[in-house]
Amino acid sequence: MNRKKNIAIIIEQLDNFFYGPITKGAQMAAQELGINLIVIESGRVFSKEYYSKEKRYRDRMHVDFERNPLISYAATDGIDLVILGSGYFCNGSEVSRKLMARLADKKKLVVADTFPGVPSIQYDNSKGIKDAISYLINEQNCKEILMFSGPEGNTDAEERLTAYREIMEENGLEVDDGMIGYGDFSSGCINEARKLLESNPGADAVVCANDAMAQAIYRVLDEMEMVIGRDIFVTGFDNNSDCTRMEPQLATVYADAVTLGYESVVVGSRMIDGEEFERERVDTQFIPRASCGHEPYRDLLKLEKRKDIGVNSYFDINALSELIVSYVFTGIIHDYQSECQKKLIEDSIQRIVARYFGNVVKRNTSEDIYTEVANVIERGGLDYIEPSRLFRAFDLLYKVYCARDLTMTGRTEMELLLSRIKKKVVELLTNKAENVRKIDWDVNRKVTDFCVALMEMNGSLEKGCFRIIEALERLDVMSAYLYLYDEPVKFKYGDEWRTPEVLYLKAYRNQQDGVVSVPRSKQRIRKDEITGNMYYTGRIPSSHEMISIFFDTWQFGILMLDIPEEYQSVFDIAGYYISNVVNGLIMKSRETNERLIEDVREEANIGYIEEAKEKAGFLRRREFIGMAESMMLKEDVGVMVITILDVGTLVAMNSRYGQTVVCEAISNCQRIFNELYPEESVTGYIGNGVFAAFSILKQIEEVPKKRNQLEKLTRDIFPETEMFMNAYRYHEDLNMNDLLYEPIEKLRDI
Repeated sequence: MNRKKNIAIIIEQLDNFFYGPITKGAQMAAQELGINLIVIESGRVFSKEYYSKEKRYRDRMHVDFERNPLISYAATDGIDLVILGSGYFCNGSEVSRKLMARLADKKKLVVADTFPGVPSIQYDNSKGIKDAISYLINEQNCKEILMFSGPEGNTDAEERLTAYREIMEENGLEVDDGMIGYGDFSSGCINEARKLLESNPGADAVVCANDAMAQAIYRVLDEMEMVIGRDIFVTGFDNNSDCTRMEPQLATVYADAVTLGYESVVVGSRMIDGEEFERERVDTQFIPRASCGHEPYRDLLKLEKRKDIGVNSYFDINALSELIVSYVFTGIIHDYQSECQKKLIEDSIQRIVARYFGNVVKRNTSEDIYTEVANVIERGGLDYIEPSRLFRAFDLLYKVYCARDLTMTGRTEMELLLSRIKKKVVELLTNKAENVRKIDWDVNRKVTDFCVALMEMNGSLEKGCFRIIEALERLDVMSAYLYLYDEPVKFKYGDEWRTPEVLYLKAYRNQQDGVVSVPRSKQRIRKDEITGNMYYTGRIPSSHEMISIFFDTWQFGILMLDIPEEYQSVFDIAGYYISNVVNGLIMKSRETNERLIEDVREEANIGYIEEAKEKAGFLRRREFIGMAESMMLKEDVGVMVITILDVGTLVAMNSRYGQTVVCEAISNCQRIFNELYPEESVTGYIGNGVFAAFSILKQIEEVPKKRNQLEKLTRDIFPETEMFMNAYRYHEDLNMNDLLYEPIEKLRDI
């Protein structure tokens, strides 16, 4: 091919423990292979096939409507191959079938799932699960092993469940349906976890389909006052960052999402060149930890009880060094770098053991050993060891040494050496934490500066577009392309994937040209040419995330930018502010006075609030409006009810009460809505600490009953919570967006 290859990867959410690493790996491969990669966030897909009966939206399905148009760019002539990185598209639902039909003429590759007739790349689910269960059977003598499976219909979940059944049968262990539970791959499936455990009181172990579901198992076992790793064993799958922070540390199957993303682009590139694939597998590895009874420290403790400890006792230096490394080394061996780090750590510990426990000439001084260990941990060793474990091992080594060495000189020297190493580790950890804090502070500061810069914009639309691209420099964005439609397009929930055939490149930035405002006469570009126009073709190959520029249900265009990894957590925030600014510029250019959303700046700096709303299941304001409008009655056959819970400004709550209280308040709001409206309803966060629910009641007489129930439910949620319930009959002028924009006190009852 004469031009560079263009690959689009469709993911659910960039800032996500699974899709984020997949994107990172894909970007690494694209850079190495000289491929242009376009990252498209699809948002969530809700489908009755995917979610269990207890979940909301069980009879509905949708793609986040504001991101829906982005998917149409994957079908353009400029894209050579589409990587479907979201399993939500590949579960056989109507949404997935529509998407595949839209991409019928495209080469496609599915990641972490399957779709009939489409090549796929997946984890070796079977090997990972079988290795975990084999460990439980052979090492821990487990007989009754439960399986907490993922959602029915999901390929990964079904493969892991099949592997569970197979390995149990191979070992002559019976499995009945009551030994299998089904969750939704989240930590929120508490009820499902409780049902599984209470139905099997004599279980030896629980194998979970992923790490998030293992967290739900942990919570229920804690309620049941069972000690994990002693009374019952638990394993997960993925090895996400929470595993080593859980108590006890979670034994899990290591499945590297970065490798999955990397290999997807490598395979995709070869598919573009004409090679054929059916299914590729990425290797997995079981990592035993304390949750399944694995505790290397117990072997170390045996040193204390050795009866032959004395001046002339002999230790197997290599065996002792390996034992210590197996205890302190918590990193995963999956590449050359991790292998090197483990070897360096092992060499350093071996020198310590050789000097103080070996019956050989001591060639390395304590100063030599300290210098070597310090160099190892400075060059990345801290990323692979658990400091507290290293300190425990050192304390035990010193205790054993004191029992065999009678000279005060030797004891003093060893104590000083180990003490200096500990001090160095603490120093580096402190510096590392400080650097992380500085990076977070710097990111928050730059995001705030970026938002303020956008808020202060005025003037013409053309000038404003130039300044938007200019302001992106504050987020260290080196390459960005802002395309707008000639006229805004109305786009709402339920619409098909579609965009105008023509876009206008208003302004761009790249390393060669800097920030450029494109003359009106040269802005017109066909949709198929967004990755092949005169401004983009021939440039340095890079990865661009695609942001939809929209306001409410109006679509204005797209922005492609190569936002650095540390700013990907503010990906949505950047798009949100840019969308508001573009809307303001367009409205101003048309001399209208449509109100802009304000006062979200302070909440942009508190990411956990977004995470708490995410976990609780609240839709964002725009999603909420789209879903609610799709449910609004088209004739006078019932009553539409809007319920409001106003808990106050979340940022102010955080300052006064702390993060835990804020997260509990958010969770309680969702719980109240679920109890209030067990029937179908939509819930969302509409800003400024206000949570809303939209539901339809058949009879007006139900409204007072719901009000009384709401008063009881909100009594203990939070001392400053205010509640409002307003009901409306159908009329032509009723508009959900207008209702939510009006101050709460102005909402009128029917």
